Amino acid sequence: MKLLAGVLGLGVAGFDPLGFVALMAAVTLGATKRAVAVLLVTAVSVTFITGVLLSFGLGALVPRLLELVPYRPSSTAWGIGFTVAGVCLLVWGLLRLRAPASSSAKPHGVHVRQASTAAMATTGLLVGISAMIDPPFYAMALLVSNASNVGLRVGLVLTWTLLSHIALVVAAIAILSGALVPLQSLLERLRGRYARYLRPAASVLLMLLGAAGIVAGIVKFTA
Repeated sequence: MKLLAGVLGLGVAGFDPLGFVALMAAVTLGATKRAVAVLLVTAVSVTFITGVLLSFGLGALVPRLLELVPYRPSSTAWGIGFTVAGVCLLVWGLLRLRAPASSSAKPHGVHVRQASTAAMATTGLLVGISAMIDPPFYAMALLVSNASNVGLRVGLVLTWTLLSHIALVVAAIAILSGALVPLQSLLERLRGRYARYLRPAASVLLMLLGAAGIVAGIVKFTA
């Protein structure tokens, strides 16, 4: 029960909206039910398999990895990294904001339907691997490694995986159950109504992220 409680807590802490965002983008572009199923299965299975493998070796692997790290980045190195990333995002946002909007819109959903399986498999792979940059993922693997029963360990990893991808799982199940066409119609109406605001909003968001990166870099330099 303690292991289960810990895994549930880490599952909430490791909530990952990336799969849901990718799913909504694919649906907006006209993805089929098959594409939705491929994205769901790939993302969940990659995270699950990686978590199971880590749970069998993380406890012994972490100390060895720490011993192999000869250099830990200083505050100056982190400051340079944050500042460079911030400047790049800020410049990207400015260029995107000043660039004229493209008027050559492609037919709705054509390319997604033609390459949906490959595109969604690749997207699902990236979503599944993204768990590896999430600290609760490693905490879960280390916690689950204490389970002596292999079946219990696998079940706990699956529980964490489903919780972390809960938004993707629920949305995909709803779509596969018959909500695809109404959802596509709704997203199409929203896109038609707010399309002119999306580009400047994305540009402003990039600039804000860039400014935040620069500020974080300055803070690291003065730390």
